Amino acid sequence: MSKIRLSMTLAVLGIVAGLFFFLKLPYSVSASFIMAPHEPERVFVEVPGLLRQQMVKDGDSVQTGDVLAVLENPQKETDLLDAQRRVYQYTETAQALIFATDAKRAEVKQHETIAQAAQQQVDTIQTDLNRLTLVSGRSGIVMQPPKPERLGSYLEGGPAPFCQIGDPHKLQAWLIIDQG
Repeated sequence: MSKIRLSMTLAVLGIVAGLFFFLKLPYSVSASFIMAPHEPERVFVEVPGLLRQQMVKDGDSVQTGDVLAVLENPQKETDLLDAQRRVYQYTETAQALIFATDAKRAEVKQHETIAQAAQQQVDTIQTDLNRLTLVSGRSGIVMQPPKPERLGSYLEGGPAPFCQIGDPHKLQAWLIIDQG
């Protein structure tokens, strides 16, 4: 019984060894790869808007503080004008009521409070409008910005970055292997 088992084992090993030596196995694997910056700064659109100007393209060198793109948000601009109008309106009304009778002086405080709230709204909207200018936070090479044909398109804020800025001397390769 053990001779049969030994013969069978040797036969199987012989077949496996024969297949290993006589079947052509690939000696190399071809694959494409993507070069990407190692630990890049990702520049995101924080306030949605229309892409009006794009100052950079793929491979451009930038310094900290360089403007990458300018977006435009007409609704925010309209909201800013509306809030500024309310600040002016309520401030002027409060100034006019200062010299009024005591009964009207209670309205002064109310108008001043409304003007202050509108001024806070102006400040918030102005901060949002300032964030429509995308600026580089570090020096490096611009990678993967939008294509020039996207000029005029609406860019949403979200998980996808506008572009990446990385050190050209610190790259990483992502290997793409087709399993088909």
